[in-house]
Amino acid sequence: MTASQLVYFCHIPKTAGTSLHAYLLQAGGGPRHVPPLLLWDHLIGGEVVLGDNVRIVAGHFGGLFPLWFGRAVRMLTILREPVARALSHINHIQRAPQHPLHHLADGLSVEAYCDHPALRRTVCDLQARYLASLHFSLALLPTAERGAYASHAMEFEDALYALDAADGLQGAATAALAHIEAVGVQEEFARSLHLYARTFGWPLPHEHPRLNRADPGQPTVETLRPAELDAIRRVTAIDQQVYRAACELFRSQCERHGV
Repeated sequence: MTASQLVYFCHIPKTAGTSLHAYLLQAGGGPRHVPPLLLWDHLIGGEVVLGDNVRIVAGHFGGLFPLWFGRAVRMLTILREPVARALSHINHIQRAPQHPLHHLADGLSVEAYCDHPALRRTVCDLQARYLASLHFSLALLPTAERGAYASHAMEFEDALYALDAADGLQGAATAALAHIEAVGVQEEFARSLHLYARTFGWPLPHEHPRLNRADPGQPTVETLRPAELDAIRRVTAIDQQVYRAACELFRSQCERHGV
């Protein structure tokens, strides 16, 4: 497996990743070439070994997978409107007793969840943080282009601020988008699949049902009270700006590839 052959799907939680993975299985030639959706535990624990047969890797690794892999890889991702993504994450943790944070989240209001010191980390500009972490890979990989300092040591110190909301998160996340070959948005899911197909030379997608949908009766963005909506907006302010940049890039990439 070479870097030019491997495609990494940077899977941000609650952004239709399960549905997208169904297409990646088809595009990549099936389970032999496309492992299941992965977590760091699978790689670090040795449960999954990325052999030469693997063509596409999908997982919650943020921008750090290339650094773990040791080489630059081709990348794709998909973003979601931040309020909807955050609410979906809250709903998931509150309905899943097996989740490690369920005992903290069970029964909490949206406002209390967003104010909780541990729980708010699951929704506080999470999309921006996943993207901004790519700066560590770009700073430390020997094959990555050097930035303004032309020094790994200086680039690393600069990357330390990539996840700092006050000093670099928005800029780092937005800049990271430019290093991702295909940036989709969940709200235009079918068109995003066509963008991936055109970008990587994959077969055009068949109709794919949306998988892992929310359970009936769960709160939706439309049913949120104003105070709940404000609480989520407060913890996704940077995500909102990064999402707008992603939508602009998505449209530009679609135009370039005739999607």
